[in-house]
Amino acid sequence: MGSGIAQISANSGYEVIVEDIKDSALHHAMQAIDKYLLKDIEKGKLTHSECEEIKNRLHATTRLKEAVEGADLIIGAVPEKMETKKELIKQANDFVSDGAIFASNTSSLSITAMASVYRHPDRFIGLHFFQPVPLMKPVELVKGLPTSEETALVVTEVAERMGKTVINVKESPGLVWNRIFVPMMNEAIYTYIGGPSHGRGHRYAREIGECNSHWSSSPCRSNRFGYIVDDHGGTVS
Repeated sequence: MGSGIAQISANSGYEVIVEDIKDSALHHAMQAIDKYLLKDIEKGKLTHSECEEIKNRLHATTRLKEAVEGADLIIGAVPEKMETKKELIKQANDFVSDGAIFASNTSSLSITAMASVYRHPDRFIGLHFFQPVPLMKPVELVKGLPTSEETALVVTEVAERMGKTVINVKESPGLVWNRIFVPMMNEAIYTYIGGPSHGRGHRYAREIGECNSHWSSSPCRSNRFGYIVDDHGGTVS
């Protein structure tokens, strides 16, 4: 997810620093970006010179200070665990500038709770991208209780410059996409294991989904199980 966000940011003309705690993860991220850029060249969407310009705007580091110091916008894309996200924010607090906006890429966690540990709560916001980031247009924009209107306007402008369609959603477990997607995924699993669908019918439904939309087919194609986490330790599905 982080590599996709970095790519579309660089595509949009921004200078980008990608940070991870492991060199191996950074190497994998840059390889993933190269792969997408190569596809865009093959499709005629980019020239080789444009590709090189994009890559020159991308920088990688394992030092958080180098990544966030002087940055205007920080996008956190760590695993979907509240304590993990809060820990990143607390570490970034030591280096961020007074005007820095922090956006968390979360699909279910409370923006207000995360903003409470940021140095500038009014400059904290949720920005939920969809996978694969370079291809999926929607992005959910989520304001916490302390988030200022100015912050929301700035991040909206950035997301639109990235070519995204911004959906303003209220802060709630699962936001909009996952509140729709998770019940649909559950129903697909129930249908497969105990409902009216037999093997051939299941394959047929999957093929119909693949022909009609990206996300309609996802529950039938995926082996992953997901849930929406609320801020009190429970789940919503």
